[in-house]
Amino acid sequence: MILRRLIDAPRRWIRGLFLRRVRDILLLLVLLIIIPLLVVQGTLSYSFYQSRVTGLLQGNQVLSRSVADTFNTYISDLEHQEYTLGTTLTTPPAQSTAEANALLALAAAQYPTVRFFAWVNPAGRIIAAVIPSAIGTDLSDRPYIRQIVAGQDTAISDLRVEQVSGQLSFVVATAIRNPARELLGIVIGSINPDRLGTVVPVARAGQGTILILDRTGTLVYRYPEVPLTNAERTGFQNVSLVKQALSGQDAAGTFYSPVDREVRIGGFAPIGNFGWVSGATVPESVALAPVRGTLLSDLGWLLLAIAIGVSAALITSLSLTRPISLLREHAQEVGQGEFSRRTDVVGPIELEDLANAFNRMGAELALREQQREDTTRIISHDLRQPLTIIRAQAQLLERNLASGGPKQLAQNSAESIDTSARRMNSMIQDLVDSARLESGQLVLSRQAIDLHAYIADLLQRLRGTLDIARIRLQAPAGLPPVSADPDRLERILLNLLTNAFKYSTPGTEITIALEERDGEVVTAITDRGPGIEPGDLARLFERYYRTPQAREEEREGLGLGLYITRMLVEAHGGRIWVQSQVGAGSTFSFSLPIAL
Repeated sequence: MILRRLIDAPRRWIRGLFLRRVRDILLLLVLLIIIPLLVVQGTLSYSFYQSRVTGLLQGNQVLSRSVADTFNTYISDLEHQEYTLGTTLTTPPAQSTAEANALLALAAAQYPTVRFFAWVNPAGRIIAAVIPSAIGTDLSDRPYIRQIVAGQDTAISDLRVEQVSGQLSFVVATAIRNPARELLGIVIGSINPDRLGTVVPVARAGQGTILILDRTGTLVYRYPEVPLTNAERTGFQNVSLVKQALSGQDAAGTFYSPVDREVRIGGFAPIGNFGWVSGATVPESVALAPVRGTLLSDLGWLLLAIAIGVSAALITSLSLTRPISLLREHAQEVGQGEFSRRTDVVGPIELEDLANAFNRMGAELALREQQREDTTRIISHDLRQPLTIIRAQAQLLERNLASGGPKQLAQNSAESIDTSARRMNSMIQDLVDSARLESGQLVLSRQAIDLHAYIADLLQRLRGTLDIARIRLQAPAGLPPVSADPDRLERILLNLLTNAFKYSTPGTEITIALEERDGEVVTAITDRGPGIEPGDLARLFERYYRTPQAREEEREGLGLGLYITRMLVEAHGGRIWVQSQVGAGSTFSFSLPIAL
């Protein structure tokens, strides 16, 4: 019980919140359709967005590796050129300073990116250079010179202001050694970073950029080439993707660019084995603009569909609730006794059918109300008539006894009182039986009855009450027994026989014919009376209905005899009907099931 309450509580709460109105139910149905669509659309949009981002990351990563390979090839070529220069300078016969300067100048002219070449002795002093003023400069404290002296064959410096030229440069140094690995000298090349575009011929469309950074994370070169401040060059030192690439690993993702001051999607890759990094990036806003446009378009269409769905639900709810409101008002008016009003609604065919049913119900209730009033008037009149007789005869009897009047007069009054009382009792019994039949409280005690013998016995018992001599009973041989309640069957026969005697011409014959037909036994009672008008036949078995002829003659009863007879026959599983011809009499027939 506790578990059931726990389960029902949320259901009742949800029903109390959402399912109290047609509009809420329709909106809930729309939501039940829209929410899965939103989930599916959201999943597809997210997958599309992620695939686009992944594609951009992969593309930039591939491009950054390409830049790294190109730049590494350039450095290798430059180192090879320096080695060739150094070998020439150390090959006998020894060259003069002027000859060495000319050779270095000739080599520098072949490289647009090289500001100058210089020949450095093992002590770290420049002894020949393209720029004569540089001769004699001591470079022994430079990290790249120290690396060469320590035994490296090549070294690359980070970006810095070059002492000789006074401009931002980086140096590529190559050691010249004899077969014994003794240092003979060092060839250095001072590289202009602004000219690296000639050796990294990778152009990017739109706002895409190519980056080359040194070991410190300082921006050495950027394509497209723009003037860079020191803060912009060193701003990449704090970018996590750059740090990851400087550690020797490929890196890809989004970052904030200190140059463009916007979020970009980029890929970074290590260059060779000298610790530099190359990168390829695109602005996130530009790269994902088509994706966002597509997503916004899809979202717009989805929102439009939602708006249409919600609007359709609201319009539909109005088309439902308006007729329902009219029907509710109609029902309230019917409850207050206004049966004549009609309600015409425009809406779904089911509600129009319901409105028509309400109108028919109103008309039927109006008819029933009129019938009730007529019945009340008839019952009050018919019950009052015997009661009036009882009172009048009782007063007459009282005066007769007080005055010592004739005994015959007193006896007549007593007989009138008894007849009127029995008449009232019969009327009341009819009302009680009618109520029991309508409420389904009647209980049948069925038996297998030989209908021919049963009717013959009943007629003998009625001798003295009815003119039995006028009745002729007809039955074929071998008639099967019927399944019926003996007491209720007697009531059916008495009602029909009484009715036949009441409305037939005195002295005429009344026939009771029995016949087996289609698994039933049919009993037909025929009189030779005036017959029944065709307009009365259809209503003859209705409650309280009496023909105009009966009302004019003011016969006994409330109009319940034939109604009760029909209910009793139908309670047995049979049926009853009447055939009549005006001036030729009537035949009342009823069927009973054969006993199994």
